[in-house]
Amino acid sequence: MDYDPIPMLEKVRVPVLAVWGENDVLVPVSESRVAIESAFARGGNRSVNCRAPVNWSLGGKKYRKK
Repeated sequence: MDYDPIPMLEKVRVPVLAVWGENDVLVPVSESRVAIESAFARGGNRSVNCRAPVNWSLGGKKYRKK
């Protein structure tokens, strides 16, 4: 990935709902959830809700900046 979102996430002050597809092979939960939760915590955001629904994915779609 060319962009590191962590510094920006540390600045977020609004409530957050972060959702991962448990079966998503492009962005595995195990690789991103801890890093993202830690970034919000370092920034002082305590209003963060992270979810990884069982048997759910984003269909392997790739998202890019338009």
